Amino acid sequence: MAGRRALTEKWGVAALFGLALFLRFWRLAAQSLWDDEVATFRAAALSLRQIWTDIPLIDSNPPLIYTVLHFWRALGESEFTLRSLPALLGAIAVPVAYLALRRPLGRAAAGLAAFWLAVNPLAVYCGQETRYNTLVTLLVLLAVWALTATLAAPRRATALGLAVAASLAMYSHYFSFFPLAALALFLGLSAARLRRCEGRNATAETRLVWLAYYSRSAVTRWEALAARAAYREAIGRQWRGLALAAGALVAAALSFAPFLKFFTIQLLRGVHWRESLGTAEVLERAAVWTFVGHSVTAPPTFFAAWNPWFALHPARHLALLFAAVLPAIALALYGMTARRDGARPLALPVLALAPVAGVTALSRLTPIFDPRYLLPLVPFWLAASAAGMVELWRRRRRVLPVVAALWLLSLTALSLKDYYYSPAHWRQDWRGLAARVAREAEPDAAVLFYNFYTSLAFLHYYEKAPARPPVQYLYVLEERFGPLDDRRRRVAQVLDGVARESRPVWLIDYHGYMDDPYDDVRQGLRARQYALLLRECRLPGLWRYCLERWVFGESRRLAALADDFDFETRPPVDCQLAAGWYPGEGRRWMGERAELLFRRPAGRARLRLQFFVNQDYLRGPLTLRVAAAGQPIGEVTVTDTRDVVWTSPPFAAPPGDEPTIRLSLAVDRVFVPDDVRHDGDRAAKSILVKAAALEAADE
Repeated sequence: MAGRRALTEKWGVAALFGLALFLRFWRLAAQSLWDDEVATFRAAALSLRQIWTDIPLIDSNPPLIYTVLHFWRALGESEFTLRSLPALLGAIAVPVAYLALRRPLGRAAAGLAAFWLAVNPLAVYCGQETRYNTLVTLLVLLAVWALTATLAAPRRATALGLAVAASLAMYSHYFSFFPLAALALFLGLSAARLRRCEGRNATAETRLVWLAYYSRSAVTRWEALAARAAYREAIGRQWRGLALAAGALVAAALSFAPFLKFFTIQLLRGVHWRESLGTAEVLERAAVWTFVGHSVTAPPTFFAAWNPWFALHPARHLALLFAAVLPAIALALYGMTARRDGARPLALPVLALAPVAGVTALSRLTPIFDPRYLLPLVPFWLAASAAGMVELWRRRRRVLPVVAALWLLSLTALSLKDYYYSPAHWRQDWRGLAARVAREAEPDAAVLFYNFYTSLAFLHYYEKAPARPPVQYLYVLEERFGPLDDRRRRVAQVLDGVARESRPVWLIDYHGYMDDPYDDVRQGLRARQYALLLRECRLPGLWRYCLERWVFGESRRLAALADDFDFETRPPVDCQLAAGWYPGEGRRWMGERAELLFRRPAGRARLRLQFFVNQDYLRGPLTLRVAAAGQPIGEVTVTDTRDVVWTSPPFAAPPGDEPTIRLSLAVDRVFVPDDVRHDGDRAAKSILVKAAALEAADE
């Protein structure tokens, strides 16, 4: 029976490991590397001396992950190869979590906790990112495993394993301090509990001593001495385990002493681009990302797929997600407090609650919160939730854990679907952007970035293109935090050089809200007779970036204007939509007034418009009036919901030397989208335009 149980246990752990591998290697190379990943393996390309002496001075992470990647890079630098390291480490953490939690929780709860870790969206996300998160999580779990083994059977080998794992965890990421400090707190509380236990048993021990010396029965004296010896041996073994574990943690802390100054600086400095959060906000986000969150920039959006209103109200959407994970939180709290073998658990509450308290307190002082930092804490909250489910099952309240497990599994599946298949949650597509610029940019074009650091991911792919214009930088990284006047002089010098040669410009605006808060670059381009032809943006949270194409001179601007365009198949350049336009579903919404810019026709012309009128929104007849250079040329009235193709009467361009003609469109009825669709959009809209063309009129 014992052999069959052991075999079942091994196969179960192997199955969980296989599940973790599958989820972490699924679509591993589908997304482009983003700047954090590229910065990580570029640092790993340095020499080992530079990694251990230079990197800690400029980077917010200790050097262990760069050291491991330094050797892993020998296998290649493709997306799959680089990400296979964190994927493998994240998968290994699943069986290690089972081994670490088996003693304090039992096999059933440990197995369920390992399952939740295998499918956890945040763990899957971090397993597909070339960063430190899965490494530090694995090392923290190894430290917990070594600690439980040391307390169960005090040996120097397991204590040495604890010291090594704890030391390596601190050299992986500074946030490992929180779970390791929780281990130290657990040892202190365990020592206090053991001391109280000795105090409670002091009277019984005294009686055993009295029996051993004063009983007339030799058998009784022998049994009393044996019982006292066994009791002292058990107490002594526990004290030896606590002493060895404490010594191991002290040794780990001493080994980290050379990096304590960097640790203090990084924690107190925080991350300047992250927002400051209050206690309630930190706890809300920590709860959501612990159970169902994945990407750094935004929580899952599967509720928004059912109701678009949530997509436009992120705070309320986050509150809804928090409410959705409340059952898991309740189970975790129950699992921390339920008695086992007549005593309340100590390890799980300390490991789950103490680090969260530390992160929350630190976030009050400095903007440091990052969902990925939570990953080393996630296994313990999942373990507490699993312990709560198992405890309810044992007490024959089986409906509650089954319903809660199915609910959490449903949320997990929806979150993973978001991560794998929803572009809104993907990393920046620097791979596609670099290929596009290399393919479409003119040979004499200037490809501009604000500074070298923000271009790393783009350069990783761009440098592989066979023929490409060079990348130029508007200023060096050190100037970002320098005097504004110095930065403006540098920008002016770069733009003067570009304009002097009349070069087209491709501006890649990444973190431009920090690098160019006063929009000096765009103002400088316009002042030098540049016109914006294209602007495409991706704005998911911190990963916002825009691609802009600018051309110099009137001739190039005129050449870019189209005589006819279709928003779905042949979209116009941005400067052709002069004013009053809003993004739509493959089309463009028009406001109450809008303008179109065309090349001046040689003779008489007609304007052809294709647009959609929705009377469910407008609730009344709509009249569209069109004018050329202020002179009316025609109008149309629509009373029902339908697609409209309208052609104006022939008209002649007004006299003048202007090479372009500006057509004005105006309507007499608009609607506010938020009033009818409850989507948070308060900008007035009217018709949805699909296509426009300026055609020569038949004589």
